[in-house]
Amino acid sequence: MSGFQFGQHNVNFVGGGAQTIVLAHGFGSNQGAWRQVLPWLAARHRVMLFDMAGSTAANAAFYTLTTHDGIEDYAEDLVALLDRHGIGRAIYLGHGAGGAIGLVAARARPELFQRLVLLGASPCHLEDGAYRGGFTASELEGMLSAMARNYRDWVAMFAPAVAGIGAEQRAAAEEYAASLLELPPPIALAAARTLFGADIRPLLAEVRTPTLVVQSRQDPLAPMAAAEHLEWHLPHGRIAFLDSEGHLPHMTAPDRLVRLLAAHGLDRAAAA
Repeated sequence: MSGFQFGQHNVNFVGGGAQTIVLAHGFGSNQGAWRQVLPWLAARHRVMLFDMAGSTAANAAFYTLTTHDGIEDYAEDLVALLDRHGIGRAIYLGHGAGGAIGLVAARARPELFQRLVLLGASPCHLEDGAYRGGFTASELEGMLSAMARNYRDWVAMFAPAVAGIGAEQRAAAEEYAASLLELPPPIALAAARTLFGADIRPLLAEVRTPTLVVQSRQDPLAPMAAAEHLEWHLPHGRIAFLDSEGHLPHMTAPDRLVRLLAAHGLDRAAAA
């Protein structure tokens, strides 16, 4: 059980219109990561933003190491937020772990979601037989050990590796590092263990919500095999390829992401 408390998520609404788009950030980030695509979305829709439990210094006090020890706990938070604000048939745009959380929530409460858009999402980060998730079990444990050993040094390595190499990625890497450093290391470590260790592949066939899987080039946390697995195993899933490098295209290539979203109908309200 998530131990949900309404005050912890810093919910904000921007824009107007009949259609609500819910923006969900990924691991180590917060709602501020959407700031470059938010004006475009808010000019067309009512946009809901929120911070996941334990994702900011402000809501770390609400987080314990036992209330969010499964990805289902984060999904319960999301469902509770939508119910609290009377939101149904939302378009859900989730980045990274936020995408996987959206899939779990849509499987449990499909009436809350009209459409899912997953940005750099993975159903499982661990290698498993022929499935290529990006991490072996020993590599994941090595990452978690590095976090525990010296969190600041780990952030200095992890943030640029996730953002990608190049001028347009440098500012995003610095911003992402700042959000990671805002977190108490024990909370960041617990969240990483939960979210990177999750495996939602068994439930994909039960997610009936139409889903767009947005895949960047050379995403170090969501390899092509993970995106293809989503497309093949979601009953209504399909891939759209984004010409960007790294795991943070909403921060490094917002104009290209907006063009892709427009091409897939997010420039107008969806039918009721």
